[in-house]
Amino acid sequence: MTNFDNVRDRHQTNSAKWDGLADRFGSNDPNLLAMWVADMDFDPAPAIKESLQDLAINHVLGYTIPSDDFYQSQIDWYKDRHQVDLQKSDILLSPGVVGSIGAVIQAVTGKDDGVMIHDPAYNGFIKILKANKRKIVKSPLIIEAGKFVMDYDQIEAEFKKGEVKLFVLSNPHNPGGRVWTREELVKLADLCQEYGVYLISDEIHIDLTYPENKATSAYTLDEKYFDQLLVLHSATKTFNIAGVKCSAIFVKNEELKDKIQSTQALLAHSAISSFGLVATQAAFAQSRDWQQNLLAYLDQNRQLIVDFFQENLPQVDFIKPEATYLFWFDAKDIGLEGKELEDFFTQEGQVALVNGLNYGETSPTWMRLNFATSRENVQEGLNRIKSCFDKKT
Repeated sequence: MTNFDNVRDRHQTNSAKWDGLADRFGSNDPNLLAMWVADMDFDPAPAIKESLQDLAINHVLGYTIPSDDFYQSQIDWYKDRHQVDLQKSDILLSPGVVGSIGAVIQAVTGKDDGVMIHDPAYNGFIKILKANKRKIVKSPLIIEAGKFVMDYDQIEAEFKKGEVKLFVLSNPHNPGGRVWTREELVKLADLCQEYGVYLISDEIHIDLTYPENKATSAYTLDEKYFDQLLVLHSATKTFNIAGVKCSAIFVKNEELKDKIQSTQALLAHSAISSFGLVATQAAFAQSRDWQQNLLAYLDQNRQLIVDFFQENLPQVDFIKPEATYLFWFDAKDIGLEGKELEDFFTQEGQVALVNGLNYGETSPTWMRLNFATSRENVQEGLNRIKSCFDKKT
């Protein structure tokens, strides 16, 4: 069984998380603790590593086509974990989820169309919308009882204007870790159907849902929504294999599928490397126990953070994540915002976090912390965060 307390030193491995600190945070401090970008410090599951080693040693690395077993591993995973019935024909491949969103944007919207996202929302959504020169229409999330909720009245008011053609949903939510309930998803899907808005459900974090919550894939909703619905998924987040570049677009409507495939053809966007295919299949077909052990470890890290904030920083508001390994807290007591706040944590606390303005305009004093690392690193990061509050308050 993997010992998640033992993590590698990832310095000088071309790790974006660790070797990218100087470019991202402007610091060459060797003691700067990376708790920012959403990848984990854990080794992949043994079956993934063994499959990749076998590929490299025993096979020719020529052009590769996805096998039936590859597709079946995804079909079985979504059926067993999320009660979704998929066929091979429902699955389109893509190097990554953000690229998939780009392909869908080009397939179903025009340059004058609006695309709605929440605020805060994963900054990858914002970047791909800006790159495609679409109008970004934001729906601010509301915090109620310590969790994000959607403002359906505001969403409908924007839909009525007729500009919004696509809604990109993070399900579960990044950065807030919210697991949307079936009832919440139905409300949103009803609005999308009523106003002719396509809905993307980005479910890359769905397999990082903690036991007390029930994640709902959008494809378990009524089939009446399927003509306007797409689901995005990948093993890369849950199994820490982002570097192999493999993801899927699930789409059941044939006309919508044709539009996306045509766009992918224009961009040569659907080819996946041999390593991505092999690693993904090994993840879904052979690494279920590893994923359960990982989730248990992350859950303990999550509780450590919650307990620490409650005991040592009781004045600080935070959202306890229902999924993901991302912790969202409000550092307003420090008296800074955005990049200045981020720089304060970097320079004074030697901890690299992401400031809330990366995810929208509504969260200038909030910070995102990645706790997918060893317990020792999490505790050290918490101590450094507290030292920053102590210096300012």
